Amino acid sequence: MSKHFDVGGFDELEKALAKLGPQVGTKEGQKAVMKGARHIAKNIRKAAPVGDADTSRTYSTATGTQTVDYGHLKRNIRVQRKKRKGPKTVAGILGTGAAFWGRFLEFGTRKMSAKPWFGPAFRSSGPEALEIIKTELRAALKKAGGR
Repeated sequence: MSKHFDVGGFDELEKALAKLGPQVGTKEGQKAVMKGARHIAKNIRKAAPVGDADTSRTYSTATGTQTVDYGHLKRNIRVQRKKRKGPKTVAGILGTGAAFWGRFLEFGTRKMSAKPWFGPAFRSSGPEALEIIKTELRAALKKAGGR
């Protein structure tokens, strides 16, 4: 479920963060992005469909049987930090973890129509998340004396 926001219009903020140095600016940027991503994840969890079915599956292997419990969709929605590709790069990954069936619900299959839940929740949470990011970055700049 690859969805992302490309954020623009932060030129002034980027210059102010650059004055703090690449390590401090990137660290504060990463913290702000993660806080925004956690806000989106909270709203996606609210929108996640809930079922009562048992989520454990038993598989036969060459050495016997193995039982795996994939858990419920809501509990699998997580935010992770993404490795940086450069000193000015900040990113977070929001995914459904082991709950692979979330993709089937979102996009449908050849036997089941799509019932989007992730995308709409992601898009509706975006503006609020951007405001959270802006607020966090401004607070970081004030704390560091950069503005």
